[in-house]
Amino acid sequence: MPRPVVLHLISPTGYYGAERWVVAQARHLDPDRVEVHIAATREAGDPRPEILDRAAELGLPVHELPLRGRFDPGAVGRVAELARRLGATVLHGHGYKSDLLAVLARRRHPCRVLSTPHGFEKADKLKLRLYLAVGRWALRRCDAVAPLSDELHERVLQMGIDASRIHLIENGVDLEEIDQALARQESGREEAVGVDGNCLAYVGRLVPLKNLDGMLRAFDRLCARRPHARLLIIGEGPQRNELETLAASLPAASGRVEFLGYREDRLALLRRCALFTLSSRLEGIPRSMMEAMALGLPAVAYRIPGVDRLVLEEETGLTAPLDHEEQLAAAYERLLDDPSLRERLGRRARAHIEENFSARRVARQYEDLYEKLHRDTP
Repeated sequence: MPRPVVLHLISPTGYYGAERWVVAQARHLDPDRVEVHIAATREAGDPRPEILDRAAELGLPVHELPLRGRFDPGAVGRVAELARRLGATVLHGHGYKSDLLAVLARRRHPCRVLSTPHGFEKADKLKLRLYLAVGRWALRRCDAVAPLSDELHERVLQMGIDASRIHLIENGVDLEEIDQALARQESGREEAVGVDGNCLAYVGRLVPLKNLDGMLRAFDRLCARRPHARLLIIGEGPQRNELETLAASLPAASGRVEFLGYREDRLALLRRCALFTLSSRLEGIPRSMMEAMALGLPAVAYRIPGVDRLVLEEETGLTAPLDHEEQLAAAYERLLDDPSLRERLGRRARAHIEENFSARRVARQYEDLYEKLHRDTP
């Protein structure tokens, strides 16, 4: 039987967790078992999606799908035509829009549709609620769904998707990318700067789901006791202006928070920090935390499903009960005050990622799933 031809579909919001996941997974697939392509949508006026350039640098075949607007009915035909031209037997969607395009394109090109949910948003506005409802409609019509964590698995079950179509494949991180960044630093090709024992870091989108206002308030509590502390916030998102205003208004943390935006050198920046932190109320298994832990940073976060797979208390990091900002601040302070504890937790953090959350392990599981779907293709 010929190998599966898989077409990843994604509507990127930048080059964050989901986009990095797609590239890392595709990079580690065995080309003798799976032929893989990556397609990204691009709305009129937007820059070329970075995921396409990153994937192309690794020798992966990429395709740009132009959209005339946020809602472009003609996109379905373009996806179907691309799938037909490539001989795709599996369309692999990442996100509501991509899932919808894949499900509708399947009517024009016989294939199987797989979705990997990277998270589920909470919508306040009617327009967004309607949009997400359409996305959930598409998700329920996929041939298979592969959530990245136990928490996402439960959410998918609650949406009424039959358990026989759900395949839990936990998130993973590209250790080769991490190790290449470490090698560049150690060889002197990047500026050698020691760890700043006062510096915390966050990497990710600036969106309400991440509860960054809670992180800032916890950091303010820390600064009241440790005035030399610093917080690097690396990433972009619609909340940036709001969060910058909040940070400037905090009595102790004002002037101690740096909003760096999207940075290609995020791994080098992380290496110079004492710890990594998240304050999310809802996560899958967060990729940014896995990257930081693979670099040898201990993690501090709220104790929630998904995060608890990574932050093993007193072993790979420290946690606090959800929304207990004082306890989160106390965990920050403890790690900043104890370099030997940071070093011990950081070593175990790297080992935990190596043993349980590598992109290579993820790729092997997806190869099996792709072959199963391929065999069932109409």
